[in-house]
Amino acid sequence: MKCSEKFSDEDRLAIFQRFYGLSSKNEQDIFLQGLVVILEVKQRRLRPGDKNKPKSKSFKYYSFKGTSKVGICVKAFLNLYAITYKRIRRINNLSSQGKSPNDLRGKMASANTFSEEIRNCVKEHIQSFPTNISHYSGREKYYLNSQLNLRLMHQLYLEKYPNQKVSFSFYRSFFRENFNLSFGRPQVDVCSTCELLNNKIKDRNLNETAKRTAVAELIVHKRRAKKFYSKITRDVKETENKQQVLSLAFDFMQNVQLPTTPVGEVFYYQQLTVSVFCIHNLKTNKCRMYVYHEGQAKKTADEICTFVLGYLNEFKENQSELHLYSDNCWGQNKNHTMIRMLLALTDSGKFSTIWHFFPVRGHSFLPCDRDFALVKKNLRKHDRICTVHEISTIIITSTKNNTKFSVKEVETSDVLDFKKWWGKFYKKTCVSEETKSFPRKDKVNFQISTYSCFKYTSQQKGTIQAYPFIDGLMSHTFKLSQPGTACPTFPTNMAYPLGKVPIKANKMEHIRKCTAFVAEEHKPYFDAILQWPTINIPNE
Repeated sequence: MKCSEKFSDEDRLAIFQRFYGLSSKNEQDIFLQGLVVILEVKQRRLRPGDKNKPKSKSFKYYSFKGTSKVGICVKAFLNLYAITYKRIRRINNLSSQGKSPNDLRGKMASANTFSEEIRNCVKEHIQSFPTNISHYSGREKYYLNSQLNLRLMHQLYLEKYPNQKVSFSFYRSFFRENFNLSFGRPQVDVCSTCELLNNKIKDRNLNETAKRTAVAELIVHKRRAKKFYSKITRDVKETENKQQVLSLAFDFMQNVQLPTTPVGEVFYYQQLTVSVFCIHNLKTNKCRMYVYHEGQAKKTADEICTFVLGYLNEFKENQSELHLYSDNCWGQNKNHTMIRMLLALTDSGKFSTIWHFFPVRGHSFLPCDRDFALVKKNLRKHDRICTVHEISTIIITSTKNNTKFSVKEVETSDVLDFKKWWGKFYKKTCVSEETKSFPRKDKVNFQISTYSCFKYTSQQKGTIQAYPFIDGLMSHTFKLSQPGTACPTFPTNMAYPLGKVPIKANKMEHIRKCTAFVAEEHKPYFDAILQWPTINIPNE
């Protein structure tokens, strides 16, 4: 029939532009449907061997040429409108059923799509698990029970809704996209006060009045504990007085044992103990580590005062205020020796004001603990450690850029005798200035353990202001300076005049056995340790 020759190139371009100028596929299909006429089949016959059913309808195709319609064959029709036979067959089937074309592409629900009802069920199920707020974090972070995990939560969901086929992958994705929750770890070293009050609140045998009292006590206790961390957060974020205020936190890390070796037999021996003391600068987020073994120094107030004073002497004189944060350890941080050393710093004019803050017992997480976590993680990567210097190297390389930690390997001669020094300049105890005129039974004596915050000022030399609670309204002033004494000078005498700290004799024998598992290059180090003076401890 030569249908294609009926149309010039201009006609083809006009047909093409008119058709593809329509805004949607539905409009295009309706336009095509209008160009197809349904006819009855004139002759029905099935040829021999033809398995297909005879056609029920016949179709006549037309196309516009200018303003008139021209009949054409199906091949010319497909060529003019640049469409496939599959598309025109669909349109013809819809026309036979008396339906208009409707584009359903992209409207079919995915097999992985879940209804809003199922989503709400998953959301309610996750919200049904109780959460606990973070114990130490500066921001509110909520944790699920440490015994839970996503796999177990999904199993519990299927048990609660057996008719809903919710996959684990969907449950996990929904949890991660819609909830900022983490799974807690089993608690260790928790606050005894918090534990007792929580048990009272959950006790079914207590009446409501007692439970309300326990709830009120717990709220007050947590608010007092939070004051300590609020102070740390404020010092970290403060930028106005960054040059004038020096903020430090300090603490001891868990002891490291030497030698570290994968030989299981070593676990049955006492090893050489290495102490690591950290001073963390809250402004710069950098740390100074002091490393030494038990034959070089101990873990007493003498060491703490020596390290803190040595660290402070490295700074220029433009810091007028000092903030210190430490735990309540009596033998190291919260004692008469430390208090007199800080008093001497203000009395000598090194600082105009010093604040020393102590946390509520059981809530003693310090920035140093984050530093210790980095160091311990790096220590676990080394299966053989034999010397203090190797520990120092591991500490320095615990971060990527190796700039966060600096290490000082302590010698015995570095530790000064602060315990015997302060008695020349300061008294051990006295009555507070506010209660001097009170009856004897009402007078308040200086008892360090009852206070959570100490303030020292250069305007009131030899005087300490003690607060039972951080930011508390009540305080007591104690004048500790000896009458008629001059401005104190810091000690110069060594805390250990012999130059070495004796090691226990029975431990030395165990160290001798451990040296069998030490590499030859480290033998001289342990040979020197084995020549150390020893001390016999009875009943041990």
